[in-house]
Amino acid sequence: MILTLQNGAQIELDLRYKDNFRGYTELGADFENYVLIKHRGDGSGNPEKLRVINKITGEDHWLGNYPFYLDKENEIVVYKAYTESSSQIVVHDFLSERTETYPTPDTKCECCGCFEIIQFDYESFTIKFVDPEDNQTELKMTRKK
Repeated sequence: MILTLQNGAQIELDLRYKDNFRGYTELGADFENYVLIKHRGDGSGNPEKLRVINKITGEDHWLGNYPFYLDKENEIVVYKAYTESSSQIVVHDFLSERTETYPTPDTKCECCGCFEIIQFDYESFTIKFVDPEDNQTELKMTRKK
């Protein structure tokens, strides 16, 4: 797939079928100024990574795991990202360029589909996951202003 930016530059994306173990790349979301790309590397069980391409400049970043919550209308995503020693839950608003980070809850899950947003608004969000004792757990987080 050829992505043509607003400045005329072109970026080539190698799209692959999802039903094999060679990995794949697919278009995730098309926002006003950004394109979100979902990528999974070779091998089964690898997490889907989030690649973000700025439509104006062509600037390209790998942010973390592909969002487990995606609000296309308000251009807000929630995903898991990694630091050198831990991980965090990230809420990123692409319209305002505002990023919030929260501690990652303890979970038994090791790869993919570990978290689910069951409520999200401007004041708080509630995340659902399986805790280390194998219990379905919900955790409400007050959003940072």
